Parts: sequence; structure tokens; C-alpha cells
Amino acid sequence: MYGDESNVNAFKRLTRQPSLWIEYDRVPNTPTNPRVLPEPVTVANGPNQACGVDDSNTWAWLGAGTDQNGATTLNATVSSPAQAQLWSWSHLWDYQLPGAPDVAGGYSPLVASGGNAPFSVPAGVIKDGHSYGFGIMATDQIVSWSASTPTCHFKADLTPPTVTFPTTVADPATQFPPSGNGQITTLTTGKSGNIPFTATDPNPSGLNTSGLICLRWSWDPQLTSAGWQCGSAMPTGQIPVTPGHWGTNILYVQAEDMAGNRSPVAPYAFYVPWNPDGPAPVFGDVTGDSVPDVLTTDAAGNLRAYAVPGNPIAGAPATLTAASPMDSPDAGEKNPDGQNKYPNGDRWDNYQTTHRGSLRGGMNVDDLIVHKPGSSKLFYYKNPGNTGVPGAFDAANLLTKPACPAANPGCTTYTADWSTTLQIAAVGDPATTNLDTSKKFLNRTGLLTVETAPGGEGALWFYPVIADGTFGTPVQVAATGWNNQDLISPGDWALQGHPGLWARNRSTGALTAYTFTTSTVTIPPKFPKPAVTYTALTTVATSTTIGTGYTTTAWPRIGSDGDLTGSGAPTLWGITPAGDVQIWTGTRTGTPAAPGYTLAATPETVLNTTSVADRWPMTSSAYVAGQIKDSAGSNPATAASATGPATVTWTTDHKNTADGAANLTTTYFKTAAPSLNTAGSYTVAAWVKADNLNGYQTYVTQNGNERGAYYLQYSAAYGTWAFVSPGDDHANTGVYNHASAATAPQTGVWTHLVGTYDATTHAMTLYVNGQYSGSGTNTTPWNATGTTTIGIAATANYPVDSQATGAVSDVRTYPYALTSQQVGALYTS
Repeated sequence: MYGDESNVNAFKRLTRQPSLWIEYDRVPNTPTNPRVLPEPVTVANGPNQACGVDDSNTWAWLGAGTDQNGATTLNATVSSPAQAQLWSWSHLWDYQLPGAPDVAGGYSPLVASGGNAPFSVPAGVIKDGHSYGFGIMATDQIVSWSASTPTCHFKADLTPPTVTFPTTVADPATQFPPSGNGQITTLTTGKSGNIPFTATDPNPSGLNTSGLICLRWSWDPQLTSAGWQCGSAMPTGQIPVTPGHWGTNILYVQAEDMAGNRSPVAPYAFYVPWNPDGPAPVFGDVTGDSVPDVLTTDAAGNLRAYAVPGNPIAGAPATLTAASPMDSPDAGEKNPDGQNKYPNGDRWDNYQTTHRGSLRGGMNVDDLIVHKPGSSKLFYYKNPGNTGVPGAFDAANLLTKPACPAANPGCTTYTADWSTTLQIAAVGDPATTNLDTSKKFLNRTGLLTVETAPGGEGALWFYPVIADGTFGTPVQVAATGWNNQDLISPGDWALQGHPGLWARNRSTGALTAYTFTTSTVTIPPKFPKPAVTYTALTTVATSTTIGTGYTTTAWPRIGSDGDLTGSGAPTLWGITPAGDVQIWTGTRTGTPAAPGYTLAATPETVLNTTSVADRWPMTSSAYVAGQIKDSAGSNPATAASATGPATVTWTTDHKNTADGAANLTTTYFKTAAPSLNTAGSYTVAAWVKADNLNGYQTYVTQNGNERGAYYLQYSAAYGTWAFVSPGDDHANTGVYNHASAATAPQTGVWTHLVGTYDATTHAMTLYVNGQYSGSGTNTTPWNATGTTTIGIAATANYPVDSQATGAVSDVRTYPYALTSQQVGALYTS
């Protein structure tokens, strides 16, 4: 190749102005932020990488599972003054082996300068009870490696703790023996006792073990809202409990060690005798508090149990989510293509439900019977269900339709399945009025149904229950005339010693009360089964119209679960299209032989199915992704601060539960939506602990535009605890209705505050530590449509103010006014 280099335009091998580039490499920087992931922890003190710390007593722990391939990584941020990409080189040594040799080491993947370089520890390297050190260097694999990071340390506890229970107890007078062991406790329903247990942190290696640190327990197997009791607050040897119901109870217990390992949840089943001095069990009760419950659907399609506010027998408020759409019988049904027919569950308003007594006997709470119109299947849910919680229905069981002998009246038109069933009504034990705790395996409920015969007639049938979940031969009580009736179960409305029935005519709105004749039926013995004798409802004895105007337009749903108010006589309830639960109280007239019944002329609104009781536990276990989960599941409270980013810290609550309360002072919480209709009746409750009494301190409020509809607070104006309701939603309102305590509060002390408002009487009442502390009147309530805030007042058009100090725990709201008995029970529980 030739060219004239004296000619600038000729072919050249070099440019006219050549330049020479020299690129210098440099040693990478010493890696920063060395750490092992997952982070080593001590439950008592949190994460600790222990870099440059030689005191092995302070080193934190990796837990179970970190010995798996790739489960543990050694990490550092690597950078270079020259290279755009580089590697880390890590090595890990084991202090429990002679000479502390390296047990793993190698390069990370190639990463960008300034990025994190992870090295995955191979399977089996991390061993139970051993302690480790590691260092990390950076390299571009051209020049020398960087200097090493400071040595970081951790220990490994790969074995979860265990919880076990003894087969016998030392003292049945103070402890609950396990079911079936032959011991009988002298403790009864509502009395406190102890569950003995042994919790250990096994040490199979014989080397290091982190040690037990926390314990939690609950009647719920999911341990929802069960706070950890840690350190000195953790019980040893036995757990104090107060069983909520007669019969079999199940306590679920879990232990945690310092490495964060958790034991399997251990169940302890024990039998609690009925308390002869306590409230008698009653038919119609699903929650175990000796008060009948209205069981109906809410706006979200959940099945809820409602106790009518004001019932003096009710020991505690009950607005319980009995079952979600995912618990319904057909929730798992599949389409032909195999996909879920109801991916979000089947709403409970697609079903007919009834409850009045158990299908198994020996229970103080009702089972649930369920039918979907047109379905060939009938189901029942045991109460308690799999969770052991009274009123929580979680598993459907089929009820087989019994054969109907051809010789029996009506059996010629009898349908072999449940597809023609129009109405269902559990009536309770057909032979008695009330539950008898001495009859451990009796008091089984019977079932009335309306079924369409081939000719279109609506026949009334009675199904006796002769064994657990088993129907005996059916009895046709009436052959025709029932196909347009809503069956209602009031119990023994006529005082005849056995249950009767009410029915609403869906066309006319007339309400008729019925009584029945009964007879005893004996099924002959059939080896190996003995003879069975049972009582059946056989024919209608009397029928009396007791009211008119109960139309399906005004009350699409109607029922009676017995005495809902404590008056001694059955109550009728109806639910309006707007979701208001209204009740009519009644009185008996006439005689048992010629009975009558008079219902109140106008109903009283007591509840609303679109507004439910809610609870924010204010515990670290309920705090997820910056929010406190609420019990209703639809209105979480988000952490916020008036001074900058929210920093949430925790403290022990009034029960000395670790992390059972949220610290305030600079932090507050704000719900997603209103929690109450503050123009109606309601209750708000909270445990609070004030650090000081400087200025107004609002612990709970529901916000309007410029004022909250109520303030549960320390009031600087009154110098004490107060429940305050501004007269209107304006910053310059001149009216502050209030109920306040007579004495100044103590700082640094946990106090239970409850404010109730009764829209019927306009009464405001403040309770402090379960006791009445003051009252006032509010004749002009208004509905605040803003969010509920915990720890501050935060209206839409006014600066946040009245920041509370100290801590708060267990915030609750109820869409009705609690009674004084219920407030007292809430405080002691």
C-alpha cells in the first residue's frame, strides 16, 4: 500500500494529527455497606450486622431456612474510580471449627460500579449453633483487589422452638385439664384459670442457641391480633385464660426465639363446664353470650351476627363477622372450564339461613342451617367451627334428606332432595323451651320447611334431628297454603313449653302466630343401634293474626331469634332496603290454651347492616405497609405526621403486651373512610396514656370540614378527660356539647375511655376505666363525612391540631350506644 505522504490529499496510513490514548486502571474502592441478607436479628433488639464488633454476645442471629442454597447472601456496595463494572469477592469462616477456616467464598456476579454485589452462600454451609465472620473485597480482575471491609459477624439458630402441653394438670381447681384425660375442673364458664405448657428452644448442636423470648396465644388458630408477650412479660409454666363459652374450648399457642424462629401453632383443647350461677344458655345465641343474635348479611355479602344494643343480659357488644363470601357453601364451585365460578366467594344474600339450637346436642350456641333457593343440597355449619370461635362459621356439612315412608301422609308427593324447598326455619328442641345444661347430648333442634308439591301447593314439613346432623322421618304438618309465607322462629311465644312459629304473608304483609301439637315417636331398635325416641311437631294447633303491614317492600328481610331485648318475650326484627335493622318488642296476651300476642305499633331502629363495629388494635403485628389493619377489613388507618415523614414506634400496652400500643406525640393515624354515621347513635373507645397535660389532646375523632363530630380527648378547657361534640361543622362554632370527668387525669398511666351517644335520648355519656364519669346532651348531631383520626384532629379545611401525647391502643367504634354493662365488660376484657 503506497501513498505520497508529502501530499495531504493522498492516501495515508496516519492522520495528519495523530493522538495517542493511554487508559490507566486503578485499584477498586474498599466496599461499603457490608451485610448479610436476610438481616441477622435479635427479636429483643432488632437487626444487627455486627461489623467490626468482636463481642460475640452482641452478634445477632440467622434463623431456620438460611442453610438452603441461595437463601443467604453476603452483600456489599462495590465501586471503582476507573472501571464501570466489577465483582466482589467474599469469604465466610466458621468460628466453631478448629482454626476458624473458610467454609465458603467466591465472586459475585459482575455489577455496575456503585451497585450491590451479592455472593450466594451454598447449601449446607450455615450450620445450627455455629457463629460466623465474613469479609468482602472488590476486584475488576485486572489490578489488585481492594482492601477488605471490616469483619461482620452472625450466629445461626436453625431450630424453631416447641410448645407442648401435659396430659394431666396438677391442680384442677385452678387449671383446665386437656379434654378426655379424666380430670374434671371446678372452674366454669366465665371464670379465669390457667393452661399449663412447656416451651423450649431446642439445642441439637449443643453449641449456640438463641433462647426463647416471646409467647402469644389466641382462641383463633390464625392468631389474628394476638400480641407477643416478650421478655419479663412472657408467662412461664402456664397461661392465664378466661374461656368465653361452655363446652370444648381450644387455645392456640406459639413461641418465638431470639432468632425470630416461630414454633408450629400448638392447639390445646379443654372442656369447660357450664356455670350454674351465670346467665342461662338460650336458643338463638350464636356467639356464646347467652343473648339471641340477629344473623343476616351486610352490604359486602358477609354473614354477620348482631346483638341488639341495650339488652341488659348481654355482657359484651357483639357485631361479629360470622362468615365471609369465601366461607359460603358454593364458594369453591367450578365452571365447566375448571375456573372458579365465584372467584371472590358467593355472597351470603344468595342463601337462606336459619339458626335456633344445635344439630349435635350438648352445645350452648346455635349451629347454622343454609339453603340456596333451587339447590338440591342443604348444609349446616358447626358452631364453633374449625377455629373454635363461637359464631365463626367456616366449614359446610351436607344434611341428607331422610326417606319418607309411602304410608305416611304426604309422602306420595315428597321430593327426594331439597330442590323444592322454599323456606327453612330451625325451631329449637321440639320438646322443651330452653336449653338444659344437664342434657349434654339432647336439646337438638328441629327444622321446619316449606316445600312445593308437584301441584304447586306449599306444604309445611317438620324434620326431627335424631342423632348428630341426622334427620329422622319427616312429618307433614300441613299439606297446602304455605308457599307464600316467610317462616320466622320466635321460640315459645305462647308459653306452652315447646316452640311455636310466626309467618309473614309475602303478598299481604300479615303476620300470623302458630302453635303446634306434639307427639312422641319411637324408632324400633335395629342391631346394633338401640331404639330412638324423639318428639316431633305434628299438626297446627292454633293460628292467630298478630299484626299487619309488614310488607316485603318496607322490610325485605324479617325474622325473630327470640328475646332480643331482655324483656322476657320474643322480638320481631326487620331490615329496610337502606340496611336499618328495626325491632318490634311484644307482649303475650290470652292464655297458653288460647294464646295471643301484641307487637309494638312502630318499630325502633337499633342497627344498620351497612355500618359495622370496627377495631384498630394499634399493635405492631397489625401494622403492615404503613397501615394498621382494622377488624372490618375495609378501613385501615395509615400512619402520618404533621411535622414530616411518619415514624411509627411501639410500646407496651395496658396488659404489658410488648409492641401492643402505638406511640404518638409526633405521629397519628388516619383511616381511609368514615367509621360511623355520627348523626345516629354510636360509641367510640380507646386505651390511652398521656405523657403530659399540655393543651388539647385528641385521641380519636371523626373529621368534618372544620370540626370533628366528636372528640374523645383530654380537654384543656375542662382540665380533664372529655367526650365533646361541636354544635356544627364550623371553626367558629359557639356550641360544644360535652360529657366530662370530675377529676383530672394522671399522666403516664393507661386509661380506658369510652364515649357513647344515643340519638333517641340525645344523651352523651363518658366512661373512664369502665365507670360512668359524666354526661351531657346533644340535640343537634351532624354527620362528619371525613376520615377518623387517631392521635390528632385533621379536618379538611383546618390545620391539624390537638396532637395527642403518649400512646394509644385498642381503638374501637360501634354504630350504636353501648350499655353501661357492655362498657364495663369491654374494660375488664
